[in-house]
Amino acid sequence: MYIKRDVECVRRVSFFYGNTSQQNGFFQTPEWGEVKADGSWTKDVLLVMTDAHEPVAAAMILYRKLPGVNKYLAYAPRGIVTDYTNAEQLKIGFRDFKKCI
Repeated sequence: MYIKRDVECVRRVSFFYGNTSQQNGFFQTPEWGEVKADGSWTKDVLLVMTDAHEPVAAAMILYRKLPGVNKYLAYAPRGIVTDYTNAEQLKIGFRDFKKCI
């Protein structure tokens, strides 16, 4: 498995918008990242892909620089989009996201 960063790709992937394994919401979409990117936030869209180039997890990560220090706050609104009933996939997804953040 590998991580792919690509906002345009996510918009074309029905997995991100059509995954019924959890309650998906507007706060998990790249469009919400565009709303938050008002100058104080930046966004990154990450996909965990299988070796067959199929997405198994997706997350829109928001970053904000903390005042007074050279550090950033990173968070994924409403968590990641994945199949939470598949324990192995969930473990791999979180491991791969952790490497990127």
